[in-house]
Amino acid sequence: MIKRVVDGLMRVIEIAIMLALVAMVILVFINVVMRYGFGNGLAVSDELSRYCFVWLIFLGAIVAMREHAHLGMDSVVRRLPPLGKKICFAISHSLMLLGCAVVFQGSWTHTVLGNANKSAVTGIPMSWVTAAGVVASAAIALILAAELIQLALGRLSDSELMSVAEERG
Repeated sequence: MIKRVVDGLMRVIEIAIMLALVAMVILVFINVVMRYGFGNGLAVSDELSRYCFVWLIFLGAIVAMREHAHLGMDSVVRRLPPLGKKICFAISHSLMLLGCAVVFQGSWTHTVLGNANKSAVTGIPMSWVTAAGVVASAAIALILAAELIQLALGRLSDSELMSVAEERG
């Protein structure tokens, strides 16, 4: 049941990414037509497309982490025995958790401070933009923690200890 809930959440994130990309394309296209066709662009278009891009990147990082699609170098780890792979897995996931904690803390601080700051054109609180870091770091930390728990319980196969996705052809 938990897997179905997580798969559903990933699907929601993928739809949000798609909507952000569609919004960006539409906003930029309209802005280009307005600038070249009518000599005057929409200032709101630049700002909103930039914010969509920020959210698209952070949400994409969550999906990529879940699918192990981030770039990685595994030439040394592949040659290790199973215990060595488990140790490297635990170390790399622990370091990534530390990185998530740093990003979360920084993003949280900027989100709280950003409530008072409004964007120049739309008036949207800047906390809406910096909240992407809070969401992404928390979600990625949960994924990493779940994988570390699976490692501790001995539920990861030798192939799952490689945190990098194989090249898809």
